[in-house]
Amino acid sequence: MTKEAKIRDLLVNNLYLIEDGLNAIKTEFKLPNIFGSHGLVDIIARDKFGLIVIIEIKTSNSSAKNASHQLCKYVVLIKQNLNIADKDLRCILISTDWHELIVPAEQIFAMSR
Repeated sequence: MTKEAKIRDLLVNNLYLIEDGLNAIKTEFKLPNIFGSHGLVDIIARDKFGLIVIIEIKTSNSSAKNASHQLCKYVVLIKQNLNIADKDLRCILISTDWHELIVPAEQIFAMSR
């Protein structure tokens, strides 16, 4: 089992660690794509407001860099395949390693104090 799969399995059984009120719908949710590569969403959940939540997990700096593109693709595919409106959809990206965000995030938190 990969590191990402272990984290996914831990999180899907403990979604409160991400956000209170999340309920898992499916893991490894396959999204067909007639125009190119398919999508495989790590976790699909529903939040306490009834919105669909795409949860994508990354475990390396290089894969985290591509995650925003991947999430954009998933949003389009979910909207197309499941007929879900923008207002009913959210995304959460979880990464164990994303060096590009360390400094900006630290600066943002410092400014908010």
